[in-house]
Parts: sequence; structure tokens; C-alpha cells
Amino acid sequence: MKYSSQKPLLSKYNNFIKLFKKIDNNRFYSNFGPLYFKLKKKLEKKLKLKKFSITFTSNGHSAVQACCNLIAHNNKKELIILPSFSFASNPLSILSSGLKPYFVDIDSHSLEMDYKDADQVIGKHKKNIAAIMICSPFGYPINLDKTINFFSKYNIPIVFDFADAIINTPSFKEKKNLFYTFSFHPTKNIASNESGMIIAEKKKEELLKSIINFGFYGKNRKIIFRGFNGKFSEYDAAILDANLKDFSERRKKITKISRYLVSKLNNKSLIVQKNYGLNWFSMKMVLRHKTKNFEEIFKKLKRKNIDIFKPWSLESMHDYKLFKNFKKTKLKNTYKISKKIFCIPVYIDMKKNDLDYLINQLNKI
Repeated sequence: MKYSSQKPLLSKYNNFIKLFKKIDNNRFYSNFGPLYFKLKKKLEKKLKLKKFSITFTSNGHSAVQACCNLIAHNNKKELIILPSFSFASNPLSILSSGLKPYFVDIDSHSLEMDYKDADQVIGKHKKNIAAIMICSPFGYPINLDKTINFFSKYNIPIVFDFADAIINTPSFKEKKNLFYTFSFHPTKNIASNESGMIIAEKKKEELLKSIINFGFYGKNRKIIFRGFNGKFSEYDAAILDANLKDFSERRKKITKISRYLVSKLNNKSLIVQKNYGLNWFSMKMVLRHKTKNFEEIFKKLKRKNIDIFKPWSLESMHDYKLFKNFKKTKLKNTYKISKKIFCIPVYIDMKKNDLDYLINQLNKI
């Protein structure tokens, strides 16, 4: 058997049929229809939101992009701080909004942003920092109390890119200038066809909806924002709703798989992302070898029919030509980790013998 890096599994077609029939009966197919608002209300209740509300988007990138566009609107400040070890969507969203990325380092254990490194940058460029973008690496649970308190003295917006962290985020801090974005790409822990979500202050909801609808705002439909087409169709709502019905069962399976993988791994040369399988869970088990680089491990496991892959991108963002001229810190951990990090292919319906095979091969490298 070949263990490929891409084998997502969504809810069965039978679970969509009733919702698709509703779309036909409503004859409302595109954005902001009855299924959109019904799902929005249901998920806001499930997540116990009070001061914040949900805006659905066409994908996770659209969610991040909308937040950046709103922050950039009439803003004389031009920098958004983010880790270089992130996904392409993060700096690209910043550039598309008219702002500029400033790359900082990561923590070597959790792989999240190095907050002290970011703090030093803010201290030097405080008058020019428009926002901070904090990425949850592969579902890792960001400590919201600690993070928000750490940056509270600066009173600047924080965009939390929680693309794959919804199953590991028990609650949300509903404070001014906070944005939470999510992706429901088929490869995510909670998967759909491909859609996204923003959780932000209720007063910002109409502004965000305007941005993902070409910038049209108000009854007169004036274009006042740098907008784009990032809308969430009724079919997106139907497919996400059907997949969310399996939320609890899917979470149990992911938890069980994560715990099993960690319990069986006994290769002391492999470092697992901080607390994976202990207090957070994901279909992405991210590791790095103490001495061997990605290419060496890739070739060895390829011979065993296991396709490991680089999570996010082949390189850190500052290494790409498009981003080379933007400011960055020394990025000590980023340079050290990015050459060795890798992800193993894990599926929601993987059998025990397949998991054992993967772990046995990892224990030998």
C-alpha cells in the first residue's frame, strides 16, 4: 500500500441531499442566502459567541485577506508582523491589502510565533505597525489569554490565523480588535469542500461582508473598500453543515489517532511538535529529525511507500523571491527547523495496522 500525503474524507453524499433540495426549493444559490444565515446562527450558538459574530468566506485565504483589507482601510501604518514560518496565504494577504509583511522568528518547540522577537520589532517600529498576524501551526492551540495580554500594551489589531485549530480552541476571547480566521479545506481537521470563516466583533460583520462582496457597502452599493469576490455560496453552506454534523465523532477519531501515534513513537532522534497528542490533536503529525534533513528522510521513506511532505511550503516565506526584500529578524529557529521538519500522511479512516506500519518506519530512521 502507498501512503500518500493527500487522502481527505468528507461526509457522505447522502448527508447533502436534503440540504441540496432546500437550495432547489429556495432558488437561492449564491451568497448570503437562507442556508448561510441558518448555519451562521447554529455555529455562533455552538461556539457560545456573544459580542462576536461569524462571517463565512469562500476559503481560508479569503478570510485572512478580508481581515487584512479591513485593517489596511484608511490606515497610515504599513507593517503587519508575522512569522516567516507560515503559509503563503499570510504574506500574500498582507501584500494584496496594500500593507507590508515584517517576518519574525518562531518558538522551536511549539512552532508558533516567538513573541519576544515580535515584541522587539514593535518596540522599534511601534508607530508603523498596523497589526500582528499569529498563525496556529497545524492545529496547535494558541494560549489566547497569554498572547492577548502580552500584546495588550500596544493596542493594535491581532489576526489569529487558526486555519486548522477549531477543534483545539475551546473558547474565544471577545475583545476589541481581535480577528479569528479558519479554513475548512478538505485536508483540515474539520473539513468541507473549501470554505472559510471569520469570527470578529459584531460591528465589523457588515464591513467584512462588504469586503468579500467586491467592496460594495450600504443600500447605495458604493464601493468604499478594497474588495474582492470571497463569498460563501448556499452549496458551501450545505456541504459545511453536513460535515459539521460529524464534528464530535470526527474529533474523537482525530484524538484517538493522535494519542496512538505519540504513544508508539520511540525514536529519540525525532522531535514531535510540543504537546501533540497530549492536550491537542490533529491529522497533521509534524516532526523534525535532530540530525537528518527533509530530503534524506523523504528518500528513505519513499522506498517504503510513504510520502512524507513539507507542511505549509517547501521554504519559509522570507526565502521566496517575492518576499526577500521585506524586513525580517535573524530568524535563528526558522533557519534551523525549516530544513528538517516534515509531516507524515495520516487519514481519518486509517486502520491500526497502517498506523503501526508508519510508526515502525519512523522508529527506524
